[in-house]
Amino acid sequence: MKKGVFSVVLLAMFVVGCASSVGAETGTTGGDTAGRSSTRSSNRVYKIGDTGPAGGIIFFDMGFYMDGWRYLEAAPQDFHMKVRWGQGSLRGTDTILGSGKKNTELIISEFGKETLGAAQVGKRDATKYRGYDDWFLPSRDELNIMYQNRTIIGGFNSGWYWSSSCTGNSTYAWGQSFSNGDQGFPYGYRGETVIGNANSVRVIRQF
Repeated sequence: MKKGVFSVVLLAMFVVGCASSVGAETGTTGGDTAGRSSTRSSNRVYKIGDTGPAGGIIFFDMGFYMDGWRYLEAAPQDFHMKVRWGQGSLRGTDTILGSGKKNTELIISEFGKETLGAAQVGKRDATKYRGYDDWFLPSRDELNIMYQNRTIIGGFNSGWYWSSSCTGNSTYAWGQSFSNGDQGFPYGYRGETVIGNANSVRVIRQF
């Protein structure tokens, strides 16, 4: 091989090597599609049942990063006795996977962070546990995934647990029985001032 050609080949190999190195450091892959973010704080891959960064239990893995998160981590225990859902009527919450955090932010924005509602109490008590302040009350669908993995997470009672999701008319808040998996609001009627009955709370976080 002539010297000039050999130099060009070496230069090309160097450029490709640098590009591969950059991709590895940022976590990008050629297979990522629009809407999937590979940006992450750690390269660790978690499995369902692993202990998460905040000391909770990993109970959901989306398989890829979207909107800055991939995993859901449940607090390892109920940090408070049963509480009522909250005060007043509330519109704008959602029920789907990934909406619990925004629901909780809406609840706290509407009713304040110092009230004794399910979202506020759960978040405050879990924050005291390991110092993480990004815990939130799960949405209806997130709560159902918790129920499906209740044995792996552990520490649940057989009663009803609150979600952060209100129904369409904002008069009721969704809950779930951890005895038989029923979702509904037989014990969750919200009057004009407070939720009628007190239910259990288990907060989660996403990362």
